[in-house]
Amino acid sequence: MSKGKFLDNTRTIAVILTIVVAISFIAVFNSPRVGGVIGEVYMPAKIEANYNTNLVAARISRLLPGEVLIMHINGYGGEVAGGLEILNAIKTTKGEVKVIVSGAAMSMYAEIAIAAHQLEVLPNTFFMFHSVQTHNEDGDKITLNIDEQQRVAMENKI
Repeated sequence: MSKGKFLDNTRTIAVILTIVVAISFIAVFNSPRVGGVIGEVYMPAKIEANYNTNLVAARISRLLPGEVLIMHINGYGGEVAGGLEILNAIKTTKGEVKVIVSGAAMSMYAEIAIAAHQLEVLPNTFFMFHSVQTHNEDGDKITLNIDEQQRVAMENKI
């Protein structure tokens, strides 16, 4: 077999595998659902605003009434943009998100955890909240205060 034919066959196989994966992905995300727990998501140690946060947020947004997605958290937060995407999806979904925290929920993960419809905190787990500063379009400093975060956490008995 010539080198060129081998590369053509390899590309063909790669394209076929890509199509099979895409069809499988579409089938899973478009399968009929009847409510209850429909899946689990294991979040990485660090949130990054990328394809993965887009997929998680999209999955949460597509929940129907009566459906529950379980999200496992043990991490130190990460990029605010990716975290806010997930946080907003939790707040606007028609279904419910149950968060199970094992180990740590720091920074943006703490925010996501307290926004969940159901929260389970395993023994020996800790949360870390902190104030955040940013600037608006006019350059004015905006501080998101830790007091509000702590109040919500106390209400949820974290």
